Amino acid sequence: ARRDPHVFVVVHGWGATGADVRLLRAGLLALFPDALAFAPDVALDGSLDAAGAKLAGAVAVFLRARAPALLRGGGDGRLSFVCHSAGGLVARAALRDDRLAAALAHARAFVSLGTPHCGSVFQSSALVGAGLLALRLAGAAALLEELALGDSADAPEACALARLARDRPGLARFSHVALVAAAGDAYVPLHTALATVPPAAESRRGDAYVRLAADLAKPLLAAPSTHLARVVVDPAPRAAPR
Repeated sequence: ARRDPHVFVVVHGWGATGADVRLLRAGLLALFPDALAFAPDVALDGSLDAAGAKLAGAVAVFLRARAPALLRGGGDGRLSFVCHSAGGLVARAALRDDRLAAALAHARAFVSLGTPHCGSVFQSSALVGAGLLALRLAGAAALLEELALGDSADAPEACALARLARDRPGLARFSHVALVAAAGDAYVPLHTALATVPPAAESRRGDAYVRLAADLAKPLLAAPSTHLARVVVDPAPRAAPR
């Protein structure tokens, strides 16, 4: 029997709090009754790097109190992340923090639900795109500028998402990686949630996007011990068959 717990870190999206993912947390505990599920509040009103550092600090404090063996890199516990929307980017940023290095030796699963892994450059909804632009112009959050790959316009390879995509071993730290997208999602289109390249990437801004997607996928596809699943769900109600 496992002596140490499987710890799930549940990360909320932009404009939300840990309370907003309480049903997700409860579902995980129903599936894994012996596990621990932690859903911290992480303010996403600054940069991705800043949010990642906050999350790493919160996770380290939780592990020190509830699963100290993971922080020492010992025991037989496991560490997994389940993330909604921009929370997936914050979690990926937290993986680079030295405070979690030992615990990540026991990394198990990373699940992102509608996370814009490659940013919001090619928005499928003109209305949502206009709204995001308005928020960026209003200086609502540095994160929104980073999602638009606008934080380093003169050197796209230096933007926050490009640097995050070049992190090694990246998501290949985990045995199981699931990138989940929702059909018809107006906020996070399929291509960015699944880290694939859309036809629109042939435009002048496409080169940066293509490199970003390739850098993100490369370690996952090269790691024989990592199982990658790209999943599309259709939440639209269906008429019952007659």
